[in-house]
Amino acid sequence: MNWFARNMTAMLFGVATSLITAVLLIYVEAYSGDTMFSTTAHDWIHLKIMAYVPVGAVAAGLVGSIGYLLGALVMRLRPVGADALVMLGMAGAMVFLVQSAEFGLFMGGPERGYAVTKSGKAFSHFLVSSMWHTPLRFWSTGDANDDTAMATFFNPGAGAGGGSRMANSGDGKVDDIGGGVQGLMSTQDVSNTSGAKHFAQVGVGIQSLGTKVLVHGGEWTLLGLQTLGFALGGLLVFFYLRSLPHCKNCMMLLNLKGKETRYFSRSREMRTSVDEVLMRARDKQLQQSIHFHLTKGMEKEQSWSEYCSTIEILRCTCCRVHRMEFRARRRVGSTWKDIDLLGFKGDTLEPVDFR
Repeated sequence: MNWFARNMTAMLFGVATSLITAVLLIYVEAYSGDTMFSTTAHDWIHLKIMAYVPVGAVAAGLVGSIGYLLGALVMRLRPVGADALVMLGMAGAMVFLVQSAEFGLFMGGPERGYAVTKSGKAFSHFLVSSMWHTPLRFWSTGDANDDTAMATFFNPGAGAGGGSRMANSGDGKVDDIGGGVQGLMSTQDVSNTSGAKHFAQVGVGIQSLGTKVLVHGGEWTLLGLQTLGFALGGLLVFFYLRSLPHCKNCMMLLNLKGKETRYFSRSREMRTSVDEVLMRARDKQLQQSIHFHLTKGMEKEQSWSEYCSTIEILRCTCCRVHRMEFRARRRVGSTWKDIDLLGFKGDTLEPVDFR
């Protein structure tokens, strides 16, 4: 299986778990009458800024990302940058589904929630109907002139006559733009030229766009924050997978073939072993350095162990390349801290092992 097929498989796992998570949330909300997806941190921390932290969407995104994580690990897939954009798009679709259903439940009241959970057929019909007849509106309905102005703004060739009448939008900057266009048209004798008509149409479109953004900015902000919150889980998985050892040729995650750690009580003993291992490894004698490592130090950690060194052998299942990773560490309290200057990574086409 090539990289593209593996990527698509992992993505399908992610889409499946995200969709299942969203559908289960909608079902629970319909059955209980409680809104969970749109829950914010303001419910626990009564600060104004907490109203912008979509904890419900974040929690749903974390659960939904489990499928992508498992799929990528099974496929040994290392994601690329474009996958992050796909995750954002998928998060937006899930948020649109949940918000459409929540608005549908809100408009129908508790009785509708009970009705749609009576059977799988009723619930599936409700989901499809919520998406198809979504109550979400990003643009005000306005009047015919308003709609014509917006159409002309995005497609200047669509309006033949345009229109110079501009309503007050309530936004000073937008009104200034519209007023400037009107002033230019009233003082210049070029109103019959196609360029002047086009300029006037664009001015009307800008003013109408500003009015609609003011009216629906809250909806955009809400959906944007929830989309980012839902996508957070997928992005955390994305960056985690990107941090794992991988084959640069195949862009696949490496499999761990084996790991051995040796423990030392004195720094001199540790340095003697580490220097010899690094000397052989840097001379491309990876198998010899692995064998030498196993002859020094203690196999098991003791209470008096102050230093340790570890060798990991990893392998790419596609091109069969092997990698040896070596690191030395020092005990700091109850944890072990890497000694950065005593690390090594090397690839080889020859198979290496601890035997």
